[in-house]
Amino acid sequence: MACHAIEDGESPGNIGPALKALPTRFKSKQQLRKQIWDATRFNPETSMPPLGENKIIIEEEIDQVVDYLWGLK
Repeated sequence: MACHAIEDGESPGNIGPALKALPTRFKSKQQLRKQIWDATRFNPETSMPPLGENKIIIEEEIDQVVDYLWGLK
């Protein structure tokens, strides 16, 4: 929440893009998952930490985040 704006989120951030309509930005949930796992693979200059690669969150949590984000309008 500190980095992205999200509908009904508290204290939205503006470092990253708003988290909405992700199916229009990613071809599949797997592509979104890869982005969350390690965004530096796609953009070495990103400020998004590699959440999975660095074990910031576990795989089950990444799957839950992906499912939640994929369903946002």
